[in-house]
Amino acid sequence: MALGTNSLHLPTANSTYQELAEKFAHVHSCFWIAPPHLRPDQAKNSSLIASMENNLSSFYTSLEERVFRSCRLINSLKITDKNAEGGETSDGVHRTSASGKAWALDILSALPF
Repeated sequence: MALGTNSLHLPTANSTYQELAEKFAHVHSCFWIAPPHLRPDQAKNSSLIASMENNLSSFYTSLEERVFRSCRLINSLKITDKNAEGGETSDGVHRTSASGKAWALDILSALPF
C-alpha cells in the first residue's frame, strides 16, 4: 500500500490507517510505503505544501504505530529528500519521471523478494 501523502494536512495518521492495515493481517506479507518528502520550493501553493511537509515526521511516527502489527513500513524519506535522486517533483508533491523511477527502485530494494 502507498497511502498517506494526502493526509499530511494533519500531523497524525488516524484510525482508518490501522483499520485498513488490519484488513491485510491475514496476508503473508504487507508493506506500507510511507509518504515521500514534499517540496514547497517547487509548489504553487508553497504554504500548504510547507505545512504538510512540516507534519511529515509526526505523521510517520503515528503511521508506524497504526500499521506495524499488520504491515511493514517502508520509509520513503531518504530517497525523496530534496537533494536525493528521488527528490524532484513537478508540483511540490508528485515526482518527476526520473525521480519517481528512483523512488520505485528504492522501494523495490527494500522488499524481501
